[in-house]
Amino acid sequence: AFVGPDSRAGAKLAGGALGKALGKGGKVVILEGNPEADNAKQRKLGFDDSVKEHGLDLLDSKTAHWETEEANTLMTNFLTQHPDIQGVMAANDSMALGVVKAIDAAGKSGQIKVVGFDNIPAVGPLLKEGKMLATVEQYGAQMAAMGIDYGLRELAGEKFSGWVKTDVKLITA
Repeated sequence: AFVGPDSRAGAKLAGGALGKALGKGGKVVILEGNPEADNAKQRKLGFDDSVKEHGLDLLDSKTAHWETEEANTLMTNFLTQHPDIQGVMAANDSMALGVVKAIDAAGKSGQIKVVGFDNIPAVGPLLKEGKMLATVEQYGAQMAAMGIDYGLRELAGEKFSGWVKTDVKLITA
């Protein structure tokens, strides 16, 4: 059995918050995680679901491989290529940090809505300051505890298959 979050559903929550904030026709870009990683693929699908559901205009989507500095460079390029960007979906908060840095450097602080994923401590102040709109909590401690629990139960003879979903929750300021 796999014990973990529904990354697609979590990304759809974040993308949905962005869609509601921008409205139909909002111009967005996506910063994807490592293309070989299943959670990156699922988060991209969740963001794509939000684009369709809210009628957003997806200007571009590229990978920054989960990396802050790569996201900063990519976002700087996006801002040059698409000066009308209104929102950003970053597949993790580390990339969202790089996005916010690029937005600040471009003199557009607070003008572009950013959503991330993971709810790392560094995004708390950015949510409060309005530099980020939302992130997704995936409860790593719950995942670890449930994984250990299910592993021990398997060792004791119980059989599990499929997916044991852990919680995801939208976090805003």
